[in-house]
Amino acid sequence: MAGIGLLLRLYRLDWQSAWIDELITMQVLSMDYGAMMQEMVLDYAHPPLHSLLARWVSDLIGYGVWQVRLLSVVCGTLEIFVLGLLTEKLFGQRVAILAGLLLAVSQAKVYESQEARGYALAALLATLACYWFLKALQDRRSIDWWKFVGASCLMLNVHYYTVFVLLALVIYVLWNRHAYPVPRLWWAGGLLVMMVAMLPWLSSGVVGVILNSWKPSAFPSMNRANGATLLNVLNWFNNGKWAGATNPSPFWTFPVGVALFSLPAAWGMWQMRREARSASFVAVIWLVPMLVICLGSWAIGIIFAPRYVMLALAPYLVVVAFGVDRLRVDMRRVLIPAMLCYSVVVLRANYFVETKADYKAVVRYLTSIEGEGVCLAWRNKRSSVDMGAAAWSVYSGRPMLKRVRLNRGALEGAGCGTVALVRDSFSLGVLPKQELEAIADLYPAQSRREFRGVSVYVLRQGGSGAGDSN
Repeated sequence: MAGIGLLLRLYRLDWQSAWIDELITMQVLSMDYGAMMQEMVLDYAHPPLHSLLARWVSDLIGYGVWQVRLLSVVCGTLEIFVLGLLTEKLFGQRVAILAGLLLAVSQAKVYESQEARGYALAALLATLACYWFLKALQDRRSIDWWKFVGASCLMLNVHYYTVFVLLALVIYVLWNRHAYPVPRLWWAGGLLVMMVAMLPWLSSGVVGVILNSWKPSAFPSMNRANGATLLNVLNWFNNGKWAGATNPSPFWTFPVGVALFSLPAAWGMWQMRREARSASFVAVIWLVPMLVICLGSWAIGIIFAPRYVMLALAPYLVVVAFGVDRLRVDMRRVLIPAMLCYSVVVLRANYFVETKADYKAVVRYLTSIEGEGVCLAWRNKRSSVDMGAAAWSVYSGRPMLKRVRLNRGALEGAGCGTVALVRDSFSLGVLPKQELEAIADLYPAQSRREFRGVSVYVLRQGGSGAGDSN
């Protein structure tokens, strides 16, 4: 199963360009360690562990998107193995094999494992934490408890939302406190170790940056859950992204996904009533993170993205596998091949539907006009990360172009014959209209080139503009 998962995650690993979040990772990795840590504090979106591991990988095997994505491939593959261990402890080997196989071919998990971001690492550590937590409760061995604490410390330093996995585990053990009494020393020691593990990051200044910068109303609707969010998340869990991860799903994928995955999951939950402790464990680590993240985003504005709830996908597939295993043999013989065939066919969207912004094409275009004395315009006043510079450093193989802020004071005397402003149209909603108008006399020939998900504003000191093109 892990071998199948590895091959699916390696296939066409680098065929799409890095998108904005991946380019942020790559530009941070190109800095020295001091600047790198300062940048992560200013960005504040994620704790630093993934970036530090990615930097180690880059130092070891080379700097590039493929290399950092390879780290996610390894993490995603290991998660299959760990889920098998967890499921076998809960429901036996047969269910473990099917759950691992479903995770190996999961469309969402293949996508997650091909990103130069920390989500696959967070999911691996969360699954490890759940496994060692359950093992500590059932086997009563302190070594397993401290392994759980160690995995928890690591996952909290990868993504903030992994705290909801811990919330789920606390709810489970409180509900089953008579069956699984946890020694007070374990609780106190575990909490202390986790607090100490987070202290370096929390004392870095990131808390002040978050308090000064984060406001729920500052994020557009794309970062907020709504009434359809749970349905769309479930459809992605059911491998329903036929048109690509960032595109709307065709309607027919919803009933197909429900028939192949959600109905077996519902049957599995019904059948689990006879195995209450195992059932409640899987249910809580599946439902609590997903519901808290979605409802928290809708109610109070915590930032939402579908990839944030992928922590809940592995336990969901355990429930699906359990439900399938409790069907009659003749039904299993039909359903399992149908599930696997559908899952594999849908992977065409991962491998052949372009959804990420095409920064490779942007760099090819900038290279073609490099002789005009191109400078990269820079708008971000809070962070030193800029998409144009990040894409150039990753894909050009050339020395960095001169960078200059997009304002009159910086441009006067900068010696830039042509200025290029790279704007990610998927994520950055504010048009640079005022800045462009303010320097229209310095750069009267202003045009825009369009690539998939990216606009390049080209400002020339004289002559005619290049015009808009796609």
